Amino acid sequence: MAGEWSLPGLAETAELVASELATNAVQASQRPKTRADLAIVPVVRLWLTSDGASMVIHIWDATDDMPVRQDTTADEEGGRGLLLADAPAKDWGTYRKSGGKVVWAMITLADP
Repeated sequence: MAGEWSLPGLAETAELVASELATNAVQASQRPKTRADLAIVPVVRLWLTSDGASMVIHIWDATDDMPVRQDTTADEEGGRGLLLADAPAKDWGTYRKSGGKVVWAMITLADP
């Protein structure tokens, strides 16, 4: 999509951020409280938006638990997803939507 939106310089950053947010969403979806209306396979949704100068990556998952950035040590295997998504992002946040939540991150080209 970055190429189609004439933002090829954002492609690698978008891939990293989307991957980290999607991984977090899949992991969160595997932890929900037992509910009859949830599918066995974790369901996440990804959508991208752009204004021609930046991209916003949105990831929805079916849990109401809001994400928390964790302080991790070098020995820990996980817990860095939001940190890795936040580092290249201009801004990020969360909101509740349709039986779950959305985590989003905005990325832009670096200012010259």
